[in-house]
Amino acid sequence: MNIIETAVRWRHGTFVLFCLLAMFGVVGLFRLPLELQPGGDRPEISITTPYIGAGPAEVEDLITRPLEEVLEEVEGVQEITSNSRPGISSINIEFDWGVDVDARLVDVLNQLQQAEELPEEAGESSIRVASGDNSSMMWITLKPEKGSTPDANRYRDLVEDVIEPRLQRVQGVSRFIIAGGQEREVEIRIDPKALSDRNLTIGNVVSVIRDNNRDIRGGPLVLGRREYRVRTISRSQKIEELEKFVLRRDSQGT
Repeated sequence: MNIIETAVRWRHGTFVLFCLLAMFGVVGLFRLPLELQPGGDRPEISITTPYIGAGPAEVEDLITRPLEEVLEEVEGVQEITSNSRPGISSINIEFDWGVDVDARLVDVLNQLQQAEELPEEAGESSIRVASGDNSSMMWITLKPEKGSTPDANRYRDLVEDVIEPRLQRVQGVSRFIIAGGQEREVEIRIDPKALSDRNLTIGNVVSVIRDNNRDIRGGPLVLGRREYRVRTISRSQKIEELEKFVLRRDSQGT
């Protein structure tokens, strides 16, 4: 007697069995967790450090390797990959399954504080926690109204100054990619004759701007059971502040 003959002979029992299977299927369908982009990768933390003007070899020797040496001591690390490109260092840390990423993020921050002194020209490291698919989840496009003149630079300022700060408050937001327009920058025009009359060079101008227009990390400050992060903020916010920089003082203070 095969299965088909048994199912036909005991048709009432077969009907009840299929009803039970269908009921369990419906219950499982409604209790099945859903995600827009289900994560299938290990949790990761990426560290990006800018080093404007440096070549790949300099970025590798002065930024990437010192950071990799201290990040190897973070607990639960599965693999560390890095990429040194002109002007930027990217390090990606992949952790084991089930690791508390928030706790590992604190360890990464502590290890970065213990890294060797990085070049003064290097910018502050940007740390991002990621897992699963890191592709963009949402695109927001700004279009001018009918009759108005499009201005990509103005729209970029609007996004950076108004829209992005508000969206950063949304829980779960990781990062923003802003495309279009041009980033604001300050162009300093130098009078070669004026520099020559004062026995100065363009290198002196670059050094003064670099030394006085940057934020300096002071490292951790431990007071009792509390630990504070010390940082000196001296980056210029207005053009008038750049105009007050002193290129050189003589023995008389002029």
